[in-house]
Amino acid sequence: MSNTYSFVDTDGSTKLKYRYPLKNPPSLIDSVPKREVARNERFLYMTAPAVLSWRLDPDESLSDWTISVVSCQELEETAPKYFNRFGGNDESSGCEPHCDRTAATTLSGDNSNSTKVYFVHRAQLAVGPRKSEFFAKVFQRMKSDSRNELYSGSGSLLSANCTKIELVPSAASCFPAMLDYMYSGESSPLTISTETAVALRQLASSFGVRSMFRDTTEFIKKDLTMETATTYLLDAKKFKNTKLQSTAIQIIARNFLTIKLTKLVSIPPDLMIQIIQSEKMKVDDGV
Repeated sequence: MSNTYSFVDTDGSTKLKYRYPLKNPPSLIDSVPKREVARNERFLYMTAPAVLSWRLDPDESLSDWTISVVSCQELEETAPKYFNRFGGNDESSGCEPHCDRTAATTLSGDNSNSTKVYFVHRAQLAVGPRKSEFFAKVFQRMKSDSRNELYSGSGSLLSANCTKIELVPSAASCFPAMLDYMYSGESSPLTISTETAVALRQLASSFGVRSMFRDTTEFIKKDLTMETATTYLLDAKKFKNTKLQSTAIQIIARNFLTIKLTKLVSIPPDLMIQIIQSEKMKVDDGV
Protein backbone atom coordinates (compact mmCIF):
# COMPACT_ATOMS: atom_id res chain seq x y z
CA MET A 1 0.00 0.00 0.00
CA SER A 2 1.35 3.44 -0.85
CA ASN A 3 0.41 7.01 -0.13
CA THR A 4 0.68 10.20 -2.19
CA TYR A 5 2.10 13.35 -0.59
CA SER A 6 1.18 16.64 -2.26
CA PHE A 7 2.93 19.83 -1.13
CA VAL A 8 0.66 22.82 -1.72
CA ASP A 9 2.06 26.34 -2.00
CA THR A 10 0.38 29.40 -0.41
CA ASP A 11 -1.26 30.31 -3.71
CA GLY A 12 -3.08 26.97 -3.75
CA SER A 13 -0.99 25.39 -6.52
CA THR A 14 0.55 21.95 -6.11
CA LYS A 15 4.31 22.33 -6.26
CA LEU A 16 5.49 18.76 -5.62
CA LYS A 17 3.87 15.34 -5.58
CA TYR A 18 5.51 12.09 -4.37
CA ARG A 19 4.32 8.54 -3.82
CA TYR A 20 5.86 6.52 -0.97
CA PRO A 21 4.96 3.44 1.05
CA LEU A 22 2.70 4.46 3.90
CA LYS A 23 4.75 2.51 6.44
CA ASN A 24 7.98 4.40 5.83
CA PRO A 25 7.37 7.94 4.53
CA PRO A 26 10.39 10.27 4.41
CA SER A 27 10.51 13.50 6.36
CA LEU A 28 9.08 16.57 4.68
CA ILE A 29 12.47 18.26 4.52
CA ASP A 30 14.14 15.22 2.93
CA SER A 31 11.30 14.93 0.41
CA VAL A 32 11.71 18.43 -0.98
CA PRO A 33 14.64 19.12 -3.34
CA LYS A 34 17.05 21.66 -1.89
CA ARG A 35 16.70 23.94 -4.93
CA GLU A 36 12.95 24.04 -4.47
CA VAL A 37 13.27 24.81 -0.75
CA ALA A 38 15.74 27.61 -1.40
CA ARG A 39 13.55 29.06 -4.14
CA ASN A 40 10.29 28.82 -2.25
CA GLU A 41 10.48 29.88 1.40
CA ARG A 42 6.71 30.06 1.73
CA PHE A 43 6.29 26.42 2.83
CA LEU A 44 4.58 27.19 6.11
CA TYR A 45 4.75 23.61 7.33
CA MET A 46 8.55 23.81 7.41
CA THR A 47 8.56 26.59 10.01
CA ALA A 48 9.27 25.20 13.50
CA PRO A 49 6.71 26.23 16.13
CA ALA A 50 7.87 28.58 18.88
CA VAL A 51 8.81 26.96 22.18
CA LEU A 52 6.69 28.18 25.09
CA SER A 53 8.55 30.86 27.01
CA TRP A 54 7.83 33.79 29.29
CA ARG A 55 9.96 35.82 26.86
CA LEU A 56 7.36 35.57 24.09
CA ASP A 57 4.76 38.22 23.44
CA PRO A 58 2.05 37.59 26.08
CA ASP A 59 -0.70 37.58 23.45
CA GLU A 60 1.19 35.07 21.34
CA SER A 61 2.01 32.77 24.26
CA LEU A 62 -1.46 33.10 25.85
CA SER A 63 0.05 34.20 29.15
CA ASP A 64 -2.41 33.79 32.03
CA TRP A 65 -0.43 35.25 34.94
CA THR A 66 1.79 38.25 35.66
CA ILE A 67 4.64 38.56 38.15
CA SER A 68 5.80 42.04 39.17
CA VAL A 69 9.24 41.95 40.80
CA VAL A 70 10.32 45.02 42.76
CA SER A 71 14.06 45.42 43.34
CA CYS A 72 14.38 46.84 46.88
CA GLN A 73 17.81 47.82 48.16
CA GLU A 74 16.49 48.39 51.69
CA LEU A 75 15.59 44.71 52.05
CA GLU A 76 19.28 43.90 52.45
CA GLU A 77 19.18 45.67 55.81
CA THR A 78 15.64 44.93 57.01
CA ALA A 79 14.92 41.38 55.83
CA PRO A 80 14.84 38.94 58.78
CA LYS A 81 16.58 35.58 58.87
CA TYR A 82 14.64 32.47 57.96
CA PHE A 83 15.43 28.81 57.53
CA ASN A 84 15.61 27.41 54.02
CA ARG A 85 12.40 25.88 52.69
CA PHE A 86 13.92 22.41 52.26
CA GLY A 87 15.00 21.86 55.87
CA GLY A 88 18.33 21.99 57.69
CA ASN A 89 19.86 24.91 59.54
CA ASP A 90 21.11 26.83 56.53
CA GLU A 91 19.83 30.30 57.36
CA SER A 92 19.31 32.84 54.63
CA SER A 93 17.47 36.04 53.88
CA GLY A 94 16.82 38.73 51.34
CA CYS A 95 14.61 37.00 48.80
CA GLU A 96 11.66 35.50 50.61
CA PRO A 97 8.65 36.45 48.44
CA HIS A 98 7.24 39.47 50.25
CA CYS A 99 4.93 42.28 49.34
CA ASP A 100 2.30 44.20 51.28
CA ARG A 101 -0.20 46.93 50.44
CA THR A 102 2.39 49.65 50.99
CA ALA A 103 4.80 47.94 48.60
CA ALA A 104 2.00 47.51 46.08
CA THR A 105 1.48 51.27 46.15
CA THR A 106 5.23 51.70 45.68
CA LEU A 107 4.99 49.82 42.40
CA SER A 108 3.22 52.70 40.75
CA GLY A 109 4.31 55.67 42.83
CA ASP A 110 7.94 55.33 43.94
CA ASN A 111 10.79 55.52 41.44
CA SER A 112 13.44 54.56 44.01
CA ASN A 113 12.66 50.87 43.47
CA SER A 114 12.79 49.45 39.96
CA THR A 115 10.04 47.07 38.85
CA LYS A 116 10.04 44.43 36.11
CA VAL A 117 6.96 42.60 34.90
CA TYR A 118 7.03 39.00 33.66
CA PHE A 119 4.19 37.43 31.66
CA VAL A 120 4.11 33.77 32.65
CA HIS A 121 1.91 30.66 32.57
CA ARG A 122 0.42 29.04 35.64
CA ALA A 123 0.77 25.48 34.38
CA GLN A 124 4.46 25.99 33.64
CA LEU A 125 5.15 27.43 37.11
CA ALA A 126 3.09 24.99 39.15
CA VAL A 127 3.35 21.62 37.36
CA GLY A 128 6.26 19.35 36.47
CA PRO A 129 9.70 18.45 37.82
CA ARG A 130 10.83 22.08 37.83
CA LYS A 131 7.72 23.54 39.37
CA SER A 132 7.62 26.20 42.07
CA GLU A 133 5.99 24.96 45.26
CA PHE A 134 5.32 28.58 46.18
CA PHE A 135 3.32 29.31 43.03
CA ALA A 136 1.62 25.90 43.14
CA LYS A 137 0.18 26.80 46.54
CA VAL A 138 -0.80 30.25 45.33
CA PHE A 139 -2.76 28.87 42.38
CA GLN A 140 -4.34 26.05 44.39
CA ARG A 141 -5.52 28.55 46.94
CA MET A 142 -7.04 30.70 44.21
CA LYS A 143 -9.27 27.80 43.18
CA SER A 144 -10.91 27.77 46.60
CA ASP A 145 -11.07 31.54 47.06
CA SER A 146 -13.37 33.58 44.86
CA ARG A 147 -12.38 37.00 46.22
CA ASN A 148 -10.81 39.52 43.84
CA GLU A 149 -7.92 40.10 46.20
CA LEU A 150 -6.22 37.70 48.61
CA TYR A 151 -2.90 37.04 50.29
CA SER A 152 -0.65 34.03 49.98
CA GLY A 153 0.98 32.48 53.06
CA SER A 154 4.19 34.46 52.54
CA GLY A 155 2.38 37.80 52.40
CA SER A 156 2.43 38.38 48.63
CA LEU A 157 -0.53 40.40 47.42
CA LEU A 158 -2.55 38.68 44.71
CA SER A 159 -4.83 40.75 42.54
CA ALA A 160 -6.04 40.63 38.93
CA ASN A 161 -4.02 37.51 38.06
CA CYS A 162 -0.82 39.10 39.33
CA THR A 163 1.73 38.35 42.06
CA LYS A 164 3.77 41.35 43.27
CA ILE A 165 7.06 40.48 44.96
CA GLU A 166 9.87 42.43 46.61
CA LEU A 167 13.43 41.10 46.27
CA VAL A 168 16.91 42.42 46.99
CA PRO A 169 18.56 43.70 43.77
CA SER A 170 20.91 40.72 43.26
CA ALA A 171 18.01 38.26 43.60
CA ALA A 172 15.74 40.38 41.39
CA SER A 173 18.37 40.39 38.63
CA CYS A 174 18.53 36.57 38.74
CA PHE A 175 14.75 36.10 38.54
CA PRO A 176 14.78 35.73 34.71
CA ALA A 177 17.37 32.94 35.00
CA MET A 178 15.06 31.08 37.38
CA LEU A 179 12.15 31.45 34.95
CA ASP A 180 14.33 30.20 32.07
CA TYR A 181 15.23 27.16 34.17
CA MET A 182 11.59 26.41 35.02
CA TYR A 183 10.52 26.70 31.37
CA SER A 184 13.33 24.52 29.98
CA GLY A 185 13.47 20.73 29.76
CA GLU A 186 14.94 18.50 32.43
CA SER A 187 18.15 18.03 30.44
CA SER A 188 18.76 21.77 30.09
CA PRO A 189 21.39 23.03 32.56
CA LEU A 190 20.95 26.02 34.81
CA THR A 191 22.73 29.20 33.73
CA ILE A 192 24.87 29.89 36.79
CA SER A 193 28.18 31.52 37.76
CA THR A 194 30.12 32.41 40.89
CA GLU A 195 28.47 35.83 40.91
CA THR A 196 24.91 34.50 40.67
CA ALA A 197 25.09 31.17 42.54
CA VAL A 198 24.05 32.39 46.01
CA ALA A 199 21.19 34.53 44.71
CA LEU A 200 19.89 31.69 42.54
CA ARG A 201 20.07 29.26 45.46
CA GLN A 202 18.11 31.64 47.64
CA LEU A 203 15.49 32.10 44.92
CA ALA A 204 15.21 28.32 44.60
CA SER A 205 14.69 28.01 48.35
CA SER A 206 12.20 30.88 48.58
CA PHE A 207 10.05 29.76 45.65
CA GLY A 208 10.40 26.04 46.31
CA VAL A 209 12.12 24.93 43.10
CA ARG A 210 13.72 21.75 44.45
CA SER A 211 15.77 20.69 41.43
CA MET A 212 17.23 24.17 41.09
CA PHE A 213 18.09 24.19 44.80
CA ARG A 214 20.01 20.93 44.35
CA ASP A 215 21.79 22.20 41.23
CA THR A 216 22.89 25.44 42.86
CA THR A 217 24.02 23.67 46.03
CA GLU A 218 26.18 21.26 44.02
CA PHE A 219 27.63 24.13 42.01
CA ILE A 220 28.61 26.06 45.13
CA LYS A 221 30.24 23.01 46.69
CA LYS A 222 32.46 22.57 43.65
CA ASP A 223 33.04 26.26 42.96
CA LEU A 224 33.88 27.49 46.47
CA THR A 225 37.68 27.78 46.47
CA MET A 226 40.21 30.32 47.70
CA GLU A 227 39.82 32.18 44.37
CA THR A 228 36.04 32.54 44.80
CA ALA A 229 35.73 32.59 48.59
CA THR A 230 35.59 36.38 48.91
CA THR A 231 32.69 36.60 46.44
CA TYR A 232 30.78 33.91 48.31
CA LEU A 233 31.55 35.57 51.64
CA LEU A 234 30.08 38.90 50.56
CA ASP A 235 26.99 37.26 49.06
CA ALA A 236 26.51 35.09 52.14
CA LYS A 237 26.55 38.21 54.30
CA LYS A 238 24.06 39.92 51.99
CA PHE A 239 21.60 37.02 52.28
CA LYS A 240 22.42 36.34 55.95
CA ASN A 241 23.49 32.80 55.07
CA THR A 242 25.52 32.04 58.20
CA LYS A 243 26.58 28.53 57.20
CA LEU A 244 28.03 29.59 53.85
CA GLN A 245 29.57 32.66 55.47
CA SER A 246 31.36 30.50 58.06
CA THR A 247 32.68 28.14 55.37
CA ALA A 248 33.99 31.02 53.26
CA ILE A 249 35.70 32.57 56.30
CA GLN A 250 37.52 29.32 57.03
CA ILE A 251 38.75 29.02 53.44
CA ILE A 252 39.98 32.61 53.40
CA ALA A 253 41.69 32.22 56.78
CA ARG A 254 43.42 29.03 55.67
CA ASN A 255 44.72 30.69 52.48
CA PHE A 256 45.02 34.27 53.73
CA LEU A 257 48.61 34.85 52.55
CA THR A 258 47.98 33.52 49.03
CA ILE A 259 44.73 35.38 48.27
CA LYS A 260 45.15 38.51 46.16
CA LEU A 261 45.15 41.78 48.06
CA THR A 262 42.55 43.23 45.66
CA LYS A 263 40.09 40.60 46.90
CA LEU A 264 40.95 41.01 50.58
CA VAL A 265 40.36 44.76 50.57
CA SER A 266 36.74 44.19 49.49
CA ILE A 267 35.99 42.40 52.77
CA PRO A 268 34.24 44.66 55.34
CA PRO A 269 35.89 45.14 58.77
CA ASP A 270 33.45 42.97 60.74
CA LEU A 271 34.11 39.98 58.50
CA MET A 272 37.87 40.63 58.43
CA ILE A 273 37.91 40.44 62.22
CA GLN A 274 36.22 37.04 62.08
CA ILE A 275 38.81 35.86 59.54
CA ILE A 276 41.74 36.99 61.65
CA GLN A 277 40.26 35.43 64.78
CA SER A 278 39.52 32.15 63.02
CA GLU A 279 41.40 29.11 64.28
CA LYS A 280 42.06 28.27 60.63
CA MET A 281 44.17 31.42 60.24
CA LYS A 282 47.70 30.58 59.09
CA VAL A 283 50.64 32.99 58.93
CA ASP A 284 54.38 32.62 58.48
CA ASP A 285 56.44 32.12 61.61
CA GLY A 286 58.20 35.40 60.94
CA VAL A 287 54.98 37.43 60.86
